[in-house]
Amino acid sequence: MLDRREADPTPMGLLGTQLCAIWEDLLGLTGVGFHDNFVDLGGDSMLAIEMVARIEEVSGRPLAPSRLLDGAITIERLVQVLLDDARERWGMPVTAVQAGGSKPPLFFVHGDYEHGGLYCHGLARHLGPEQPLYSVTPHGLDGGLLPWSIESMAADRLDALKAIQPTGPYRLGGFCNGGVLAFEMARQLHDRGDLVDALLLIDSRALNAPLRYRLLSRGLGRIAARLRWSDAQRRAVFLRLRLFLEVYEEHTKPGGEGRARFVLDKARAVLTRSIRPAAPDSAAEEINEQSPLRPAYGQRLRDYVPGRYAGRCALFRSSHLIGKPPEGPTAGWDQFVPKVDVHPLPGNHQLAVTRYVSVLAEKMRPYLA
Repeated sequence: MLDRREADPTPMGLLGTQLCAIWEDLLGLTGVGFHDNFVDLGGDSMLAIEMVARIEEVSGRPLAPSRLLDGAITIERLVQVLLDDARERWGMPVTAVQAGGSKPPLFFVHGDYEHGGLYCHGLARHLGPEQPLYSVTPHGLDGGLLPWSIESMAADRLDALKAIQPTGPYRLGGFCNGGVLAFEMARQLHDRGDLVDALLLIDSRALNAPLRYRLLSRGLGRIAARLRWSDAQRRAVFLRLRLFLEVYEEHTKPGGEGRARFVLDKARAVLTRSIRPAAPDSAAEEINEQSPLRPAYGQRLRDYVPGRYAGRCALFRSSHLIGKPPEGPTAGWDQFVPKVDVHPLPGNHQLAVTRYVSVLAEKMRPYLA
């Protein structure tokens, strides 16, 4: 295999990663970049036909060869063509990736708010034709507003899930931020008295698992109720204090004593702002709903403190979670679930659900039997 050391460093997301793997396999290369030209890399008409077939297989979308005749064939262009054809489905809260099969369906919160979760087609294929799979669309992917919290997102998507499967038992899964939403959906179903017999989380973290964050959330909830703060005000205070706790912990580790003045100054600034929360219509405190989805989701995830869930849970984790807080093999979920089965995955965050999706499917399969 030729190692192309001048590879384009542009991030490609989940869909781009899948397309890169196809090119590398067809062309015998490594390090294919986002803007590389298929023909310049040695691709010809016969390889292009095979490439189209492979792309249709992993994306679940038809790719007319005529769409590629009026310009250079690059990963960037292929991603754009596939997304243009898929956007009409982004307004649907739940879509069928693989509707046939005799097993109970798996509702999978794909968490891909950049490329629409087209990687789910590869997962469905490796789970087998008897396993129905429905993808749950992230809020905001269609340009609409995001609900204020993970709890409200979960409640909204449960309505769409119930329209497809009115009664349990339910099987839920999710990747990255989608795993957090899947957890809350399972928790709400359980609280309603519905049976959930599988909850599968892939590279998801319970960010507020540490006791200090749970106590902070609980205490602020009482204060907010007494002072009649809005949800926006309570969240603004929580996120600021949470940030301070993160900074304090980081700079009080061994070797961080020299930054004590920085910690004190940061504490003073955070606490001064926090005790005077802004009005809910303040642009400084409200999340700008026109901003990119990544920071908007990030704030909601950092504000989410899960409730207890008594059901079955499995975590499939790649190298992405190594060294990331909360520490421990369960990524914090053991604070909310009696028992968490942990399964390692090869590859990093993106490769675990693309290049190594067959390994992921194999480890998920026993929970769906």
